[in-house]
Amino acid sequence: MLVFACLLLLATGAPPNTSFATLPVAYYGSSYANKTPAVYEMFSKLRVVILMQQDGDLAAGHCWYECCPNGHCPLNASVSPGCNPSCDQHGKQVREFSIIKETARKAGRPLPHAMLYMNSVYDWPFDATHGLGAENIDVLDINGNPHMERCDPGIYPSFFLDHGRPAGQAAFQNIFKKYIAGGDTADGVYLDCFDLMPLQCNSTGYCTARRKSHNKASVVTNETVTNYIAGKKKGLSAATRLVEQQSGGIFTAKTWNTKESHDPYGANAAILTLKDPKGMIGIVQTVMVKNGYKYVLVGGQAVVAGGSKLERNESDLASVCTQHEVASFMLGMEEGCFLICQGWDDDFAKPLGKPLGPAKVVNGVMSRSFASGTKVSWDEHSGNITIYWAGDSPLKEGLGNGD
Repeated sequence: MLVFACLLLLATGAPPNTSFATLPVAYYGSSYANKTPAVYEMFSKLRVVILMQQDGDLAAGHCWYECCPNGHCPLNASVSPGCNPSCDQHGKQVREFSIIKETARKAGRPLPHAMLYMNSVYDWPFDATHGLGAENIDVLDINGNPHMERCDPGIYPSFFLDHGRPAGQAAFQNIFKKYIAGGDTADGVYLDCFDLMPLQCNSTGYCTARRKSHNKASVVTNETVTNYIAGKKKGLSAATRLVEQQSGGIFTAKTWNTKESHDPYGANAAILTLKDPKGMIGIVQTVMVKNGYKYVLVGGQAVVAGGSKLERNESDLASVCTQHEVASFMLGMEEGCFLICQGWDDDFAKPLGKPLGPAKVVNGVMSRSFASGTKVSWDEHSGNITIYWAGDSPLKEGLGNGD
């Protein structure tokens, strides 16, 4: 208990900046091969930065590329030099956050809210946690062998962290304790496969471990499955409390689900698809008002289609959000909402101010005004949008979803 208390006292993180002073924008995923100062400068301007396990700074010796040289995963990635626990992929992400935050400090900007990528299912060979030994912390089959499979991006072997064993439970919690402390570490967590249970038993009592159908299932005991499910539920609840206590940070549940329901384990945020103003208003009413999420991150088609695999050149740092997506977000956003744009636009630095109430519809035109004088409107019939940023002239206009 004393050690845990000390961890909390050392935490220096802070919740994300939800101010409406300017448009709250975010980044989700990264695959820049080499990060130049300009890349870090772009990141440092954003409110929230979520890096992924494939975040690709080759100069930093990134773990995914150590396991899959030149983007190609071998039949057994563990034979690749550097594809081992010493690479510490979570630590590499924290290194990137440190540089991003230092860039913001030097520019006199508020520090972005840095969100660590974690996976609730996989224990990868490049995770520092894997150094504890697969036989000790991962799911074992009925013969005592670790379950191994090929994950989505191709790394084999990928192991299942066993939430049903005390050592596996501790390994999961220790990732949060080690890397989520604010300051120059991570402030929050994007937890992939949030509450996914890849172990199950059929009606005859035959129990298996497997996430993706292209992998061979491992036969496991009923006890392994029962303990895994119960242990993971408790572990998720404990993890959400840790994030709140250590940094007050964003902790995401499910992603890209427009029918997002309340998460029973305490996650305070969801990442969802932005389609149009009515959809944005619906997200706020359903996810935040009805289901109690504190934060919502929304992204348009470029983010949904690309996500963490959005390949970008080091000189390609501009926002991928269309004017229609920016307007849709502005018409429906409330405090705690962030727009994922994967880059920067000078409009994001313009004065905004608090909304002067919810969007209103008059004669088929939805509009909303902000304290700064900024105004946005959307013609439901033609699809035309208009954004007037305070101090700008003339109006910035667009046509439909593709503008």
